Amino acid sequence: MKRCGRKVKTFIFILVITSGGIIASCAVFNHAVEESVLFPSENGTDSSGEDFMIKSGIRVENIEVKKAIGSESVKSSCEYILEFLLAGKNSNARDGIKEERYPADVVLREDSFLKGFDALNTVTLEITIYTKERNRVLKEVFITEESVNTISSNLYLYRILKKGIRKTGL
Repeated sequence: MKRCGRKVKTFIFILVITSGGIIASCAVFNHAVEESVLFPSENGTDSSGEDFMIKSGIRVENIEVKKAIGSESVKSSCEYILEFLLAGKNSNARDGIKEERYPADVVLREDSFLKGFDALNTVTLEITIYTKERNRVLKEVFITEESVNTISSNLYLYRILKKGIRKTGL
C-alpha cells in the first residue's frame, strides 16, 4: 500500500512540474528590447565640450505615427505626453526662448504579428535632434521592443516616450 501511494505521489509531482513548464513556456513577456544612441558629430558634444541637450533643450517640430488603426488619436496623445515630459526637462536646461532649443523629429511605429499563438507588437521610437538650422543631425535615439502592449495605451506610450527622452541626455 505504501508503495502504491509513493507511485501516485511521484506521478502527481511529475504531472505538476510538466504542467508548470508548459504554462511557463506559453507565457508572454517583453521578448526583446533594443536601444541605440548615435552622435553623428565627432564626440557628441559642441565646441565648448558640453552635451548638446543640457545646454538649451529641444523642441519637437514633427511627430509621425505609423500604426494600422488609430494613428491620429495616438499622435494627439503623443503630442500631449511629449509636451508634459519636455516641460520639466527644458526648464532644467538653460533659460531661453523656445526658438533657441534644438529642433527634433519623433517617429513612432507599431506593427503587429503572431509569434506562436501570441499576438505581439513591435514598437519603434526614433528621435532625431538637429542643429538649429536643421542642416545636420546632432543626435539620434532609436528604441525598439516586442511587447504585448500597444501604443494605443497611454501608460505604455508614456513609458516608451519617457525612455526615449531620457536617452537624449536631456
